Amino acid sequence: MLEGGIKVPLFLFWDQHFKSGKRTHLSMMMDIFPTITDLAGIKTKAEREGISLLPFIQNEKAESDRILFWVRREGGNYNGQSYYAARKGNIKILQNQPFEPFVLFDLSKDPFEKNPMHPKDLPEGQLLKKALMEHIQASGKIPWQ
Repeated sequence: MLEGGIKVPLFLFWDQHFKSGKRTHLSMMMDIFPTITDLAGIKTKAEREGISLLPFIQNEKAESDRILFWVRREGGNYNGQSYYAARKGNIKILQNQPFEPFVLFDLSKDPFEKNPMHPKDLPEGQLLKKALMEHIQASGKIPWQ
């Protein structure tokens, strides 16, 4: 759940529609569908968690304030256990193996995640841990096997 495992660049090119340049925005794969429907001018009634990236692509909006979650469910040695990460802005909480404690990182100060903190070290850590626990409980209602 470290950045080297979950951070992936996304490149968009649409000549004469997007201005060239670099944008940095925290997003997930679930944002692609809303972005495409927004670009196509299609209104959908489908329930979705993703957001359109179009305002960020067009430099109309700087950053979203949402919390993003990553969950990995494992079998084998982990006996079906899961491990998690949550991120809001530059603050990230994660558990890299199902049997280790949660750790916190401020990616603006520690982009390589070398100096883990306890979630209680920052107020945002407590917020992320609570949000992650609520996400785990809500997703636990969905059978995945």
